[in-house]
Amino acid sequence: MRVDILVASFGFDIDFVVRRLGVKKYSEIVLLAIRTEGFSRVEKSYYALAHICATAKIGCKLVPLQLSGLIRSIYSILLEKLNMSSDTQIDLYLTGGPRVLVISSLLASLLLPDVLAERVSIVVEGEGFDYSWSTKTDRLIALLHLDRRSREVLMTVATLGKATLSEVSSKTNIPKATAYRRLKELEERKIICQQGELYELCEDFKYIL
Repeated sequence: MRVDILVASFGFDIDFVVRRLGVKKYSEIVLLAIRTEGFSRVEKSYYALAHICATAKIGCKLVPLQLSGLIRSIYSILLEKLNMSSDTQIDLYLTGGPRVLVISSLLASLLLPDVLAERVSIVVEGEGFDYSWSTKTDRLIALLHLDRRSREVLMTVATLGKATLSEVSSKTNIPKATAYRRLKELEERKIICQQGELYELCEDFKYIL
C-alpha cells in the first residue's frame, strides 16, 4: 500500500503547509526546522498546525535541526522514511522556512541513492503569487551526472528550443561525430528527444529547464 509523506522546510508560516494539505492527502507530515534564537516562534506555529493535523487525523512531527551537519541530518531523515517501506513516496516541500534550510534539504535529496531518489519529488510553490513547480529528484540527479560536454550539448538544445546536429556542433564547437554521440546518449537517458532532424528536450525536462 502506497504511503505518501510530506517533508517540509518549516518556519513561522503555516499557510503553505495548510494549502498543500488541500491539494493532496498525506499519511504523515515531517516539519524540518532550524533551532535558532527564534525557535519558540517556530514551535508556536507548529502547535497551531498540529491542531489542524489532529483534526484531519494526520501524524505531524516537528524535527529541530542544528546548523552544524544540517545536510547530513536531513539526509538521514529522508533515508529513514524511504527505508520504512518500498511503497513510501516523499514530497519534499521547499516553500517555507529559511533559505539555508531549503537549500540544505534540496542538496540532501540530491545525495540520495538513485533507487531511492526516484521516490522523492521536489515541490515548490510561489510566495505571493499562484505558481507551483515540482519534479522527481532522480531527474535532477540525471542532469548532475552529465559531464561538461554533455551539459554543453544539452543546454544548447534547451536554449535553442529545437536544434539540428549541425547547429549543436556549430554552437558548441564540438565535432559533429562527438556531438552526435552525446545527443544519442542524452536520448537514451530520455533527456533529449529527436523529431526527424531536430533535437529538443523531452517533456519531463522541458518542465525542469
